[in-house]
Amino acid sequence: MLPIDKDKPLGYKLKLINLALINSVDAKLKPLGLTFSQINLLSYLEDECRGEPVNLKSIENYFRLTHPTVIGIVGRLEKKGFVTTETDPGDKRCTLVTASIDASKTWKTVKKHREKMDSVLQKNMSEKEKKQLNTLLDKILENLAGEGALETI
Repeated sequence: MLPIDKDKPLGYKLKLINLALINSVDAKLKPLGLTFSQINLLSYLEDECRGEPVNLKSIENYFRLTHPTVIGIVGRLEKKGFVTTETDPGDKRCTLVTASIDASKTWKTVKKHREKMDSVLQKNMSEKEKKQLNTLLDKILENLAGEGALETI
């Protein structure tokens, strides 16, 4: 285990946490042929959209991603059979994305891993500390949003 330098700036620590999470999730998802970005989209389709079709623009806005990035993620998921796409009958300019049955099954497995990771992240924290951490993270996100740092990436 690498030593943790407690004097490093907050941004550096957040970056290390992010990298550790991505590495952990990618390792768990490798046998499924999925990436961190792809599973985030499946999570959105399953948990936020409840299996209902969603247009690409909604995905872009939710994840703050560019159109080409979303097209790439959706395209790779479609090739793997995790999503289907169709033209919106009400607006031929829009593409609708829906999670497949395979995606729903896979998401249930991945969701267990996500819950385990949340448990690891909050290990040795009291309920008060967990709430405080979430409050502080929300404040950081609000601060970044106020600076325009959460615009499309």
